Amino acid sequence: MEKIIFQSLGIKYHDLDTPALLIDVDFLISNINNFNSIAKASNLRIIPYSSIHGSREILKHQVQASNTANQACTNSISEAEELSDIAVEKLIIKSTPISKNQIHRLWTLSQTNSVDVVVSDTQHVANLQQGCYSTNQTLGILVQPISQSEHGNSNILSIINQCDSSPNLQYKGLLIEESPTISLEGYFSTIKLVHSKWPKSEIYAVGESYIKNLSSDHPIDYLIAGCYPVPDKHCLNNFPELSISASILSQIISKPTKQHVVIDSGHKTFGPDLGIPSVIHDSEHEYSKVLEPLKFSAEHGAIRFPEDQYDNIEVQHKIRLLPNSMELCINQFDMMRFIQSDTFIGYKKITGRGLFS
Repeated sequence: MEKIIFQSLGIKYHDLDTPALLIDVDFLISNINNFNSIAKASNLRIIPYSSIHGSREILKHQVQASNTANQACTNSISEAEELSDIAVEKLIIKSTPISKNQIHRLWTLSQTNSVDVVVSDTQHVANLQQGCYSTNQTLGILVQPISQSEHGNSNILSIINQCDSSPNLQYKGLLIEESPTISLEGYFSTIKLVHSKWPKSEIYAVGESYIKNLSSDHPIDYLIAGCYPVPDKHCLNNFPELSISASILSQIISKPTKQHVVIDSGHKTFGPDLGIPSVIHDSEHEYSKVLEPLKFSAEHGAIRFPEDQYDNIEVQHKIRLLPNSMELCINQFDMMRFIQSDTFIGYKKITGRGLFS
């Protein structure tokens, strides 16, 4: 858990203690608007995947955008419960509740909020129906295909039929998710099959990069996306229309050689399972252009630079880094520091911290 030492509003962000997760509000809003325009051009409506960033404040900005549905998708029950008082029309829970306690909490949540839950097995449907404790409750069901085989399609049809015969479950549509092994086109035959029997089925796709591969006659209704407000290296490569809005402020704590510095941010800051971060160019420190992250320990990072820059770099200087995976990085923090025009304007809590799913 992150230890918070509260600092005064109005200070320059460079004066914040490090490591700090920074969110630039102006670039955040610009990214949301730009991505909505991209999605609209592809005839898609966006549903914010709030688990990527875990921020109620960012979610509020997302649902205000012109091409975004007033809904939110979360990974877990805990995150959905923390969003239950936000005025969204529907909460989608992507990870199927399995335990009796999770299912009880799900039905309790459905008393105050419209909730859809994702399932991929007939046993999920049976468990959810069995856990219902009131005859006037209803849960929406989204079915997630798990294979492109004939058996996979048969499983989907069985799940939908089971929902249709369950008094408290209402089948809504399919949720498909980008995968290294399953192409978008690979789902089309399944979608066509389901539409032939349940023509009102809505199709949800998870992941920003779907936009790049869609034909004009695609069958997708909603895009569940979460990284675009706070894009990481991968997202920025796919969408050059977006800007860096989230970064990690780190401090140089030593210069052990003529070509290396050590910063106060490591694995516990970046969660670098999917790759190490890169340094963001800062006009105040021109040498930031040539800083090259090398490796990280739990608490620290080693960065290389050309020897001719040695005299320009000072211990206590602060630099910003862009994570390779924003979701993994944000998972390391409890608080975001929102900034505007280089000024610190407030702490914002990240949802789901310290809670069981």
